[in-house]
Amino acid sequence: MATSNFKRPNTSKHYAIGVEEELEDFQYDDAIENVQAELGTIKAKDLDGGEVDKWLAREEKAIYSFTIEVFDKYYNEQTSVNIYVTIASGYYQGAIFDIDKSELDDLEVSKSVIARVDRLCNRIEKVLEANTTPLVRVATFSNGETIYERADNPRSLLKAIATGNV
Repeated sequence: MATSNFKRPNTSKHYAIGVEEELEDFQYDDAIENVQAELGTIKAKDLDGGEVDKWLAREEKAIYSFTIEVFDKYYNEQTSVNIYVTIASGYYQGAIFDIDKSELDDLEVSKSVIARVDRLCNRIEKVLEANTTPLVRVATFSNGETIYERADNPRSLLKAIATGNV
């Protein structure tokens, strides 16, 4: 039985490294450090960023975390939301970056807080887009095998949309 190379990310694309060419260990480390440095440049009001050295659920490593402190007017309270940028290795090769905002699921927050989190996630995706190889899943066969293509190819995007993979 075959399987997809990557799990389905929480991002709009698969932000991958090491899929077009085999990378040495130090090249993976360099790619991760580049993403961390770029994430450190994201500025936002009431935003605190920092590197995280802990393992999350599903054996993913958080390489960066953002904490949004915002006053939720609807619930009349200060809310703190943690968002993690994680990296997970592929089943066959490479690795993908993802955004873990599952903590938001456990909080009762208004739409304005969710909108702030979504804006931050969009900024994170722009950093990932610039520092990785964005891929889209264009086909999945009945045995689980999956075909990925570069997201910068308009034809690939159309195939991904047509198959419901975007």
